[in-house]
Amino acid sequence: MSLASGSLLQQAQTTTYFNVASIVVLVHDWFLTIDSELAFIWNAKWNLGTFLYILTRYPAFIDTAVYLYGAIGHAIPVPVCGLVMAVSGWMFLFGFGISEVVMAICVWTMWGRTRRMAISLATLALAVTVVAVLGLHKHHSSATYIPLEDLHPNVPGCQTRPGGTRDALFIDFIALASLESVLFILMLSKAVQHSRVRSSTFVLECFRHGLIYYMMLSSKHIPGASVTMINAFSTS
Repeated sequence: MSLASGSLLQQAQTTTYFNVASIVVLVHDWFLTIDSELAFIWNAKWNLGTFLYILTRYPAFIDTAVYLYGAIGHAIPVPVCGLVMAVSGWMFLFGFGISEVVMAICVWTMWGRTRRMAISLATLALAVTVVAVLGLHKHHSSATYIPLEDLHPNVPGCQTRPGGTRDALFIDFIALASLESVLFILMLSKAVQHSRVRSSTFVLECFRHGLIYYMMLSSKHIPGASVTMINAFSTS
């Protein structure tokens, strides 16, 4: 096995470890919250929040199934590798976008539902969406894939070949992380302001959930992006 092949296998395994860990957290969280979900979502009157919750919650399980097939499937044809990676990537972007809509609505409400804040959030979200969509399209349209069994018979799954457009994915990560950071800072500033003047259950609950979401997002994607960049520089 060549040095490049060994590096590619190591990168694939490291990425898989990070993603499998996030899958475990997703399933564990579902078991912990299913009772509350049945009470407050499925047995309650449906509204916009219900639809946003479902669109945020359950596509992640479909994305998980698609990713697991690409990570542990055997004898995957190269065209199927590309399709699996593309579906997983676009579904992640869709799920992230719905989550950010929920967070933006929360921020907008915390800031008094002003027209200025609505326009500012919409403009920021539109700019980030354009960057993310163009970056992901550039990556999937030019990336090539390889079944890992071509490199080692005992390693399943498929992986992007070195030398692709990983810079586009990194730019996507920066754009999405910037949007989330701005929303979190806006939440934090309003939570601090309310804590000094008066106690607001809504503001504190929004901030608490926003903090948990921001921490979970960072713990999953900062290590993954770091691994991607390290391996990109090591194979360049």
